[in-house]
Amino acid sequence: MLINTDPAELARRYLAGELPEFGLAGFLAEYGHRCAAEIDIGVPRWAENPTPVFTAIAGYPKITDPEQGADRRFERAAEEAEAALDRLVGRASRTRPCGRRWPASCCAGRGRWPGSASCRSSPGCSR
Repeated sequence: MLINTDPAELARRYLAGELPEFGLAGFLAEYGHRCAAEIDIGVPRWAENPTPVFTAIAGYPKITDPEQGADRRFERAAEEAEAALDRLVGRASRTRPCGRRWPASCCAGRGRWPGSASCRSSPGCSR
């Protein structure tokens, strides 16, 4: 049923209480505040319209190549993001406007100075 039924219809039936519970209530309790375009407050959250969740669920059985599974794709994306961040940190200036050097972790957004990452707020900076 999850694979052969339109995701919008499944969402309508779920919200109407017409589907058996299969763990989606717990998922939506934890992540229902999320959505694809989270910065746009006009986009319905998954708890309000779970159609995208049903679309994802229906797509999983269609994946035949294990390397295209969500876990592997997320793992590869995380590795690529980390490598890109390392390249950017390598190219970034290590000197703050006040003349002191930034720790590489702060240049990469991996760490923060207490209270702020700005030079002006950093201990010992006068600018």
